[in-house]
Amino acid sequence: MKELASYINRQSRNNLLFSIKEVEGISYVDVGRQLAEKIGNYLQKKRLGIIAEDALKKILRQGSCKDEEIGEYLAIKNVGILFEPALHLDLKMILKNWSRDRVLVVKLEGEIQKGIFYLSDKATKYCVDLSDITYKTIQ
Repeated sequence: MKELASYINRQSRNNLLFSIKEVEGISYVDVGRQLAEKIGNYLQKKRLGIIAEDALKKILRQGSCKDEEIGEYLAIKNVGILFEPALHLDLKMILKNWSRDRVLVVKLEGEIQKGIFYLSDKATKYCVDLSDITYKTIQ
């Protein structure tokens, strides 16, 4: 946790950290697996986006942890499902909001170039603009 604490700036509007590998000592929420399990029976429903958003909020709330050194944090991995167009999730707002009141650690699956988070590489249509979100990339 000490390693993580050095990247956190409490005065910053957001505390979003992209980790290239899983940070030792913190437990990650497998967002892809958990969200897929929760919405699996609703894939043909018209309200899939709302169902997915509600399920995701619940998963993220339950996955939040507290640490003496870094305070409240949430670590997530397997985030590809959040880019899925059929779910109509606003990934930028999710990252912005969930990194405002806690440290949000995202296992980087893809790359960040010029302030844009690409799920796999620049050729993909799955990306999110991070230009107005304070973030850091850590090893």
